Amino acid sequence: MTKTYSGNVKAVQGISFDVGSNCEILGLLGANGAGKSSTFNMVTMQIKRTSGDIAIFGEDISVIQNLQNINITAQHDILWPYLSIKEHFKIISMIQGKPQF
Repeated sequence: MTKTYSGNVKAVQGISFDVGSNCEILGLLGANGAGKSSTFNMVTMQIKRTSGDIAIFGEDISVIQNLQNINITAQHDILWPYLSIKEHFKIISMIQGKPQF
């Protein structure tokens, strides 16, 4: 997928990744301005992609009704600053009544 903002600024150019199951954790690393937030914002339908396809669990993102099996957390969570990302996901899963990983 690709995201180009006004002024022909390419925030994301040809990124592709695959998560094998709903129990995996994917992290994007990169400098400020590398396109990490734009990528997650496209995957979660918060912004439109310029080109490319997005499929979640084999379904095109345009037909998905909700993202109930996906949890996203930022590098720093202001509510629980001393927990790891894995600990955040465990708490979110518990709140949602989903099995622990």
